[in-house]
Amino acid sequence: MRLIRVWRLIDSGVVDGPTSQAIDEAIRDARLGEMVPNTLHLYRRKPPTVSIGRYQRITDVVDLEYCRERGIDIVRRTSGGGTIYTDSNCLEYAVVVDQGYPEIPMDLEGSFKVICTGVITALKKLGIDASYKPVNDVQVRGRKISGSAQRRRRILLQHGTLLVDADFESMSKALRGGDEGEAKLVERLTTVRREARRVITAEGASEALKMGFEKTLSMKLVKGKLTPWEEDRVKELTEKYRSKSWIRKVLKNAPS
Repeated sequence: MRLIRVWRLIDSGVVDGPTSQAIDEAIRDARLGEMVPNTLHLYRRKPPTVSIGRYQRITDVVDLEYCRERGIDIVRRTSGGGTIYTDSNCLEYAVVVDQGYPEIPMDLEGSFKVICTGVITALKKLGIDASYKPVNDVQVRGRKISGSAQRRRRILLQHGTLLVDADFESMSKALRGGDEGEAKLVERLTTVRREARRVITAEGASEALKMGFEKTLSMKLVKGKLTPWEEDRVKELTEKYRSKSWIRKVLKNAPS
């Protein structure tokens, strides 16, 4: 019989890009200081947001003029990975957990696989047969439905997405490399609603995702809220994530 551990659930609902990034980092900092338990953070973004990895050059991967004209936020993560476009139809998660947690291997691919299995389990509950694609994707019929990226060292922070629905036209125009257009993008990506062939709300996907992580990580989620320390930290970090100097900075050193 497996030991069931208690985790905190933070559900931020719909927030803007800089705020969502600030919350993730504040939770990580609080966990690093042993002020809060292991935590699952769920959220969606509005306005639409382009999120770039810590090692990417913004002018290489984002159509800045298009994003400015359409009011699309641009944020730079502290985790690696590639560029993504998200909006309120995309469910996003952050797993913030001690490295060395019994259910999660220490190695990079092993940890990605286990956490992605939580997403796969959620999709199965929604009637969708999905599989893990190394190193950090979940696919359905060969098309990506969920991607993820990590920040590691003492605390593992994994950001991830689940495409409940998608505006492929805006996505293809906001991202450089999308020159191949919407049609090619649709061939590479898919959504929960398309695969389920029925309307599934973000709330329904969220409930499935909670269950998927609980089962995979042998834990029970208890809904909570940010501590006063975390709330103050979010205010500080939101300014960082909004600043042009941070967004345009290419980070080269491994994060602490």
